[in-house]
Amino acid sequence: MKDSIAARRYGEAFISYARDTIGVEKAVEDCRNIRNLVRENPEFIALLRNPVMTYAEKSDFIDRLLEGDFSDEFKHFLKLLTDKRRIDDLPEIAEYLWMAYSRRAQVSVALRSAFTLDIDSIEALRSVLEKRFSKKVKFDIELDQDLLGGVQVAIGNTIIDGSIRRSLNDLREKLSLTRVT
Repeated sequence: MKDSIAARRYGEAFISYARDTIGVEKAVEDCRNIRNLVRENPEFIALLRNPVMTYAEKSDFIDRLLEGDFSDEFKHFLKLLTDKRRIDDLPEIAEYLWMAYSRRAQVSVALRSAFTLDIDSIEALRSVLEKRFSKKVKFDIELDQDLLGGVQVAIGNTIIDGSIRRSLNDLREKLSLTRVT
């Protein structure tokens, strides 16, 4: 990305707006579709960059060309980019949004537990994790007697360790640092 900060800011602003109106999934779908359209028709951006055309003509062009295939919210976003002279950033913004949000639909979570968890406990944990990470959670559950008790959750590079073994190790470390006089 040639201007990744601008792409990220405009992309996140659009997602924030879309989250409350059309939803993230539709916003990501529109980004995928515009990426394909721009790849197949590079003159699309050149036309919207054309200084001879007025903003009204460009807006009308966006409405007519994208009618039915794209959400009104996405068309408004394209008009904003055109008005702010950021239309050249469209491929980078669409790529950023696609990479950042297309894979957010579901994530695999490694759940290790010292004992068998009941369905209610799993669903409560699922609810907390989905809210915290803004993703649907799919558990891969493993029993691990070495934890002694509690659970350990791994999501990508993030590990949440609520095991008794971890608590005992933390306590051992604190005690070893304590000086007795």
